[in-house]
Amino acid sequence: MICLSCPTCGGTLKLPPDRAGSVLVCGECGEQLRVPENPVPQQPAPPPTPQKPLSVDPPGTLMLCYACKRDVANNAPTCPKCGAVQTPEGRERGRQLKRTYNYIAASMCAAVLALMLFIYLLEFRGSHSPTPPPNPKPWDLNRLKRDVDRAVSEPGKTTFVPADGSQPLVVPDPDTP
Repeated sequence: MICLSCPTCGGTLKLPPDRAGSVLVCGECGEQLRVPENPVPQQPAPPPTPQKPLSVDPPGTLMLCYACKRDVANNAPTCPKCGAVQTPEGRERGRQLKRTYNYIAASMCAAVLALMLFIYLLEFRGSHSPTPPPNPKPWDLNRLKRDVDRAVSEPGKTTFVPADGSQPLVVPDPDTP
């Protein structure tokens, strides 16, 4: 069996030896992979030496390639874009770059939002005067009753109430020809 690891998603593919030299598509991410002509036989792994892992990210988590600064799976052996070998130290450097870039992006977003809020508050403060509008004079109810009676009795007349709340007026009806 030939074991092949996808450099983009980190998935493992097991193929029969007759597939050597062919091109196939990764079932996980769709990346085209070339199966090596002379696969290196897998040797039993040496017993693991106890050492503290550099990071505890789940396999397939994206980080940045330490060489080209593009996204790469954290368990990919090489960067699919530039071919740089992803060593444990390089992976840790890529994780640190990703955290730094995320921090910078978040800081820039916060700065832009703070600036937008500041501008909004300046405009809001300038567009609204702190003094309320003056109260209109109270309506003359006797005049209002006469005007309404006149508008009802005369065709082509209507009662108009101004937007400022002042005394209603009898005016020609705009809908009457």
